Amino acid sequence: MTRQTAFRLLLVLVLAVVALALRGKGRLPSTPEDAVRRLFEAAQRGDAPAYLATLTGTLRSSFESSRSQMGAAAFSASLRQSMAAVKGFAVSTAGGPSPEEAGLDVELVFADHNERQRFVLVRQGGGWLVAAIEKADAYKPPRPYGSPAPDADAR
Repeated sequence: MTRQTAFRLLLVLVLAVVALALRGKGRLPSTPEDAVRRLFEAAQRGDAPAYLATLTGTLRSSFESSRSQMGAAAFSASLRQSMAAVKGFAVSTAGGPSPEEAGLDVELVFADHNERQRFVLVRQGGGWLVAAIEKADAYKPPRPYGSPAPDADAR
């Protein structure tokens, strides 16, 4: 085997390893639920580029403007802070007017209250992106987060 052939084989092998390592990176979420999950995970990490990558349209423009005004570090800190008190979240399908648009009802769970809000997502570029987030409605659940479940035998 000549040096040139060995180099070509090594190059192909390295490119294949890199392609496998990058597989899935930068892909858009394949479901509306996955888009919302990625949005919250990015906010928890304070990962502004990943957070913005889940958004589209005027919603994305608005957050990009906020990042420009606040500065990158403060924007990342505000993302982390927005999720600091969240204990968990639940997502349920609310339907959409077309196969290219989906509505999700998202419930954020906090220690002392819950918040419900509607997310509107659109299919773009082979994946789903958040196009709108409606105002949250806060309410007190019948049983606060972390309270023990009622004993079924005591009933």
